[in-house]
Amino acid sequence: MKDRNQKVIHGSGYLETRKSAAGADLDLELRELRAEVSYLRERAEVTLARMLKLEAAAMRRRQELGQKRRGFALMAELAVTMGKDSDFDRVFVDVARRINSVLYMQRTAVLMADERGRFRATVLQGYTPEEEKEIANSIIPVDRELLESLNPVMVTGKDPLERLQELRKSLLLPYFIAAPVVLHNESVGIFVTGRLVEQHPYMPPLAVNDMETVQAVSAYLAA
Repeated sequence: MKDRNQKVIHGSGYLETRKSAAGADLDLELRELRAEVSYLRERAEVTLARMLKLEAAAMRRRQELGQKRRGFALMAELAVTMGKDSDFDRVFVDVARRINSVLYMQRTAVLMADERGRFRATVLQGYTPEEEKEIANSIIPVDRELLESLNPVMVTGKDPLERLQELRKSLLLPYFIAAPVVLHNESVGIFVTGRLVEQHPYMPPLAVNDMETVQAVSAYLAA
């Protein structure tokens, strides 16, 4: 009887041992599965981040190419238009209108100096009649940065609010490119065009391609 009980006891211990071993194997499998899931999740996040980065780069490239195409198209149009039209004031108006349309600018202004060297807006596109009247009757403060440089100046959301603050306020235009109209190495006018907002993808921040196009336009106007 004693031997039989001992066998039972030994048999019960064996079963417990088997259960413990099975439980340990299951825990190990679960840990391995969790580790595998964690690894796959990490790789998926890395892959997704790379895809988003590539998509952002492709979008920027498409925008740059679009800007260049629009710039080339604008210059081709102006070459034809300005070759036919000898009315200087009308040319300025037409150029301002086309820049707003082709380059997706929202407002364009042409500032010309009077006999006392003060600048006034002679052309305004994209403004309401009330805004046009108020700006046209005002003397536009022009910073020395614009007068002393023969190169275009660009202001975007990355610039401090204080930069060219008076001009931004006077023209009601927070983001713009200003290019001098130069005759005989002297700035006789300033061509200003820009946007009220910076919002991807339709109103992206102004870029170097836009600045190059505006510079080319101001050179046409001075020719």
